[in-house]
Amino acid sequence: MIEYKIIYNDNIIVNVSGHALYSDYGNDIVCASVSSMLTMTVNLVDNLGYKFNSVKMEKGYTSFDVINNEVTKGIVTTLEELLDSLSKKYPKNVKRIN
Repeated sequence: MIEYKIIYNDNIIVNVSGHALYSDYGNDIVCASVSSMLTMTVNLVDNLGYKFNSVKMEKGYTSFDVINNEVTKGIVTTLEELLDSLSKKYPKNVKRIN
């Protein structure tokens, strides 16, 4: 199960961990979707010139902490909406935690 948590304060903190276990490694469309979403989010924030307080991307775990402003909030809100949508479609594989 992939679990994710997003906190909005002065900074935005995103934590995503686990494996979807939807299918075998290399064929797991749920895991690939989450990985793509996270990679695109981190790259977009970075390419727009916003500096991360911290960022860690490893197999089965991604976390980052970035300043909360109009642009970064818009980007992360889009990530959040996509993850929420995926969790509704695949509730046994993706879950939001509080």
